[in-house]
Amino acid sequence: MNIVDKARKFAERAHRDQKRKYTGEPCFVHLDEVAKLCARHGCNKKTVAAAYLHDTIEDQPVTYEDILGEFGPGVASLVIALTDTPAVDGGPNREQRKKLDRERLALAPREAQSIKCADLISNTSSIVRHDPAFRRHLSGGEAGDTDGAYAR
Repeated sequence: MNIVDKARKFAERAHRDQKRKYTGEPCFVHLDEVAKLCARHGCNKKTVAAAYLHDTIEDQPVTYEDILGEFGPGVASLVIALTDTPAVDGGPNREQRKKLDRERLALAPREAQSIKCADLISNTSSIVRHDPAFRRHLSGGEAGDTDGAYAR
């Protein structure tokens, strides 16, 4: 089995009980979309495999060591570069964690940045379809009015 198929199956199993916030569909739908965006835009197999796994450490009881053992250091390093800083009692607040995440991503390899772009495209398109308030915020106008978003 190639690394992409192995990662797809691993991610599908790991996220089998997780649902997406706005749609209630399986989380795997998002992971599949992110990986396919990466593949369609020329990312290599290691990057596509990491795209399938990008939410696994932060959302599931899966560790960096699990990913490293299953997929090797190339994939594991991309996944950890995309893993959000966890909330811990007495640790950084949300704003501080997001700043740390942005700083880490800015220094991450281009492959991780490509996965993050695909992740943002997938998440934003879902939110825009299912959250009228967010859609109005993006468009600067009425829900469904996206002309304002393109004019900026």
